[in-house]
Amino acid sequence: MDLKRSLAVTACLGALAGCDSGSPGDRIVARAGTHDFTVQDVVDLLAGAQFPNEGEVINALANFWVDYTLVAIAAQEDADLRNVDLEPVLRPQFEREIIQLYRAESAQADTAIDDSSLRALWDESPVEGRVHARHILLTLPDQATDEQRDSVFNAVNALKRRIEGGESFSDLAIEFSQDPGSRPQGGDMGWFERGQMVRPFEEAAFALQPGEISDIVQTPFGFHLIRVDERDTPDFESQRDDFRSQVIAQRLRSADSVFLAAVDADANMKVRDGALEVLRALGNAPWQPLNRRATKRTLVEYADGRLTAGDVQRFIQTRAPEFAGQVQQAADGPLETLLLSLARDQMLIKKASDSGIDIDPARRDSLIEVTREQLVQAADQLGIRRITPIQGESPSGAVERTVRGIIQSVLDGSTNVIPLGVVTASLRAEYDGRVMHAGILKARERLDEVRGVQGAPPLPLPTAPDNVAPVQDTAEAAADSTG
Repeated sequence: MDLKRSLAVTACLGALAGCDSGSPGDRIVARAGTHDFTVQDVVDLLAGAQFPNEGEVINALANFWVDYTLVAIAAQEDADLRNVDLEPVLRPQFEREIIQLYRAESAQADTAIDDSSLRALWDESPVEGRVHARHILLTLPDQATDEQRDSVFNAVNALKRRIEGGESFSDLAIEFSQDPGSRPQGGDMGWFERGQMVRPFEEAAFALQPGEISDIVQTPFGFHLIRVDERDTPDFESQRDDFRSQVIAQRLRSADSVFLAAVDADANMKVRDGALEVLRALGNAPWQPLNRRATKRTLVEYADGRLTAGDVQRFIQTRAPEFAGQVQQAADGPLETLLLSLARDQMLIKKASDSGIDIDPARRDSLIEVTREQLVQAADQLGIRRITPIQGESPSGAVERTVRGIIQSVLDGSTNVIPLGVVTASLRAEYDGRVMHAGILKARERLDEVRGVQGAPPLPLPTAPDNVAPVQDTAEAAADSTG
């Protein structure tokens, strides 16, 4: 992100979040419940490590610390992690499946095709199948002159006349072809279908009947003579079922496209001014708390509703961590498409709900249980599900010691990183688990000092306030200016 955009995003985020003069950003990099990951912790871990002093490195480190600490806290309360609400994490998948059910029910397609109609469709666009061909290739020099090109063309033409005079195509290919792969086999290219050869070669080959020889064909490789030895054209009876499935799938896709176009036309969706910068700000700090008015700020309006900043923030929080970075870097076009897509999905979910369509409860429970099992396995691999305090140590202290040890071993290379991704989304919301960008900036400054780096300016990082605070009048106005 360039400096101009970074400053704009930071200002936008500040307006959304409100201001807090009592921010702990001068010493806290991340927070997980009552646990703090401090600037000094970062310095202690990274001062002697072979990692660059970059915001991305510290941010990744802090996010791992937050996730591991939160799962360890949850495991102290319930070792089976039944207290982790996985519904928010899986909600996007549930909604995708609900939308698919609604679209399948709403899109009108004629899928009842009798055999006579199917045969008529087959005859309209017969399947070409595949061909077994061989060729003779004479290559052209790099940056060939017209004289060189004419010389090679005439040589190929002379070979064509010899073949037409009765000489063996295969023997001439072995003697003259400059394709090292097929030359020893008399130019045999084997069987191939459409899409496997360069277009001029393919067009010429599929225009031939067995035994026919092409005119001279030019491709980027040079000049070719092609002979088709065999054709394998599937018949209707052998392909009936597969062809019926293809036709039905195509009709369903077409009906779905028509249905979605009608939905979009009726919705009259409009992206509000300033919405893209708000989206980038949310991608910049997806866990930054928003004030109430900012949460309700309209980013996209449509006929029966609106997409708000709060809706988009919840979506980003349930995506893989790298998604937020992609949002920050994306151009305006893809970001506008994303907002319109989210608004359409929100609209379709409501329509599906009004129609009584929902995901099968057994399917919902199964997905939740599978995800919980994966979380338990990851926690066991990390060793954070059953942490035992040592003598004189509190349970809280045991969590801090264990998680710090894991982070240290990851930096040392003795332990593999186990990303928990969005599985901790509900824990972050429940325990206020988040990374503080002002703390990242401060940690970079301190690392420069400790490592003895002089005159190295910090990368532009957001300095948004870290805590929820009473919103000042000016911030309220900025946050609600288009809401």
